[in-house]
Amino acid sequence: MKATEFKTWMEASNRMSRGQRDTLRLQLQCKVTGDEGVQLIEESLTDVLVCPHCSGTELYRWGNSCDLQSLPLPSA
Repeated sequence: MKATEFKTWMEASNRMSRGQRDTLRLQLQCKVTGDEGVQLIEESLTDVLVCPHCSGTELYRWGNSCDLQSLPLPSA
């Protein structure tokens, strides 16, 4: 799962009912331990920054703060 997909999934989990969260928790408890789950999540995250809208990796400066343009993003 890509980092952006995971973020979207996590945001969607906030809208689940209590029963849905309990069901999900039971399913996850049967599959992996807490440490294994953390390891799986960390492995799925990448150092490559991507646009949350189009998944593009070519990122550009955009916007201003205190009359200064944003700092350039680190290149991958």
